[in-house]
Amino acid sequence: REAEAMILDGRVSVNGYTVTELGRKVRAFDDVVKLDGRRVRVPPAEETFWLALHKPKDCITAMKDDKQRRTVADLFPKASELQLLPVGRLDRDT
Repeated sequence: REAEAMILDGRVSVNGYTVTELGRKVRAFDDVVKLDGRRVRVPPAEETFWLALHKPKDCITAMKDDKQRRTVADLFPKASELQLLPVGRLDRDT
């Protein structure tokens, strides 16, 4: 949701043109995307990896939680250093 706000605020440009409409398609390795004038870098494939995790019960799919519940980030000591982006079911009980 933060990215949508940045776009609507006119902070994002693609190939030199300010984007103010949601849904604009970009080619990650061809288009020049900037946020507040700074280029957004897409890491090359050799710097990207996927982890599959069978999430334990009582753990939520998030990096942090304002209710102090256990998160998947707690399972990976270097989660923030690795820039993990968790996806999947958000519920705690499955």
